Amino acid sequence: MPRFPRIQQGLASLLFLAATAQTACAGDWPQWRGPDLNGTSDEKNTPASVDPQKDVLWSVNMPGESSATPVVVGNRIFVASNGPELEKLFGICIDRDTGEVLWQKQLAEATGPIPRNTMASCSPVADENLVYFVFGTGQVTALDHDGNEVWSRNIKELGPIALQFGYSSSPLLYKNRLYFPILRGQWRSEIPHDSYTDEDSYLLCLDAKTGDVVYHVHRPNDAVGESHDSYTTAVPYEAGEKPVIVLQGGDCTTGHDADTGEELWRFTDNPRKQAHWRLIPTPVVADEMIFNAQPRGGLAYAFNPNVKTQKDVPSAAWVYDQRTTDVPTPAYYEGYLYVLNGVRKVVSCFDPKTGEELWVGDLPDNKRFWSSPVVADGKIYMVDEDGGVVVATADKKFKILSSGSFGGRPCKSSPVIAGGKLFIRTSEKLFCIGS
Repeated sequence: MPRFPRIQQGLASLLFLAATAQTACAGDWPQWRGPDLNGTSDEKNTPASVDPQKDVLWSVNMPGESSATPVVVGNRIFVASNGPELEKLFGICIDRDTGEVLWQKQLAEATGPIPRNTMASCSPVADENLVYFVFGTGQVTALDHDGNEVWSRNIKELGPIALQFGYSSSPLLYKNRLYFPILRGQWRSEIPHDSYTDEDSYLLCLDAKTGDVVYHVHRPNDAVGESHDSYTTAVPYEAGEKPVIVLQGGDCTTGHDADTGEELWRFTDNPRKQAHWRLIPTPVVADEMIFNAQPRGGLAYAFNPNVKTQKDVPSAAWVYDQRTTDVPTPAYYEGYLYVLNGVRKVVSCFDPKTGEELWVGDLPDNKRFWSSPVVADGKIYMVDEDGGVVVATADKKFKILSSGSFGGRPCKSSPVIAGGKLFIRTSEKLFCIGS
């Protein structure tokens, strides 16, 4: 049940992230969580049926598996991928209308196996001129839409990444800058991998046009054990006096001046310093609020960083004390928060103003979900680990509209809505679904 501390300030209307959409046209999906970074699209007439025999407009083979989500700008789809033996790392460009592969470039060599993951888990980001690919090796490469390299560099130039399951945070492209959270392990994992460092975590900001370092700001924490490790993506918050970059991980959520990286506030996620685990879901920003989840499906909560206690720190507006999401990031759509619990195989609808759970829907086939839900045109799109796609209503009542199996296990990439079509990336193929 939700617990409700007194809210000192009313909630405003949906915060529209205009700066992130300044280079995206209608129908684009330029970043991992879409044009507004909340897992939703305002497109209409999106597919209600996902029959693999009737609704596939085209499909194209992928060179290998990947957890990265495709991004779409104009008529081009950009996909990150491993090679067939996980030894090479590719950036791929595909024609959105036909499925033709326009180019495929090897951008890096994999540096070794990663437990439960691969080196191609960071989703690319793109604008009308460039696409940016990031890999678990630390390699960052900017290409134009014809596949010509503009610049490249490696994050490891600034020190070890040190995450037990490999670097997997997708970059944030915001106001012509790229933001990378390096929230790394400061504990000794039993996994034999580059997962430990005694150096602080940090926020890295690069000039998107040149790749030059704008700033590199340390972000210390007092997390316990595996809680040092975070695989989340940075998100912007624009409801205060200045744009803020929000990071979650290391048992805390921090807000940083977008221009300088200076830490402006800190919200403690684990005040009792209990032994937690790695964090995967990314915060969701809407209605001046920030919605977070604790690791491994722990508590969910919301806070407004502009509403602070007497100690001048943000305080929770509400806390939901039941298990929620382990891996999938929630979606915010038309005043409601949709949370996919991929372990329990249920999706829930929350009132984001109060934390009340309005309904819970059971998902078919008893498969786990590692990808994040996407919502558009009153429909929730979800993809399970075996490539099963479920379409449900984003409404006052839960109803499954359609489901279909596309194979290609393991499937960890989130679905994408662009140009009225649904795009599904399995370990074997990229599918375009529509009418």
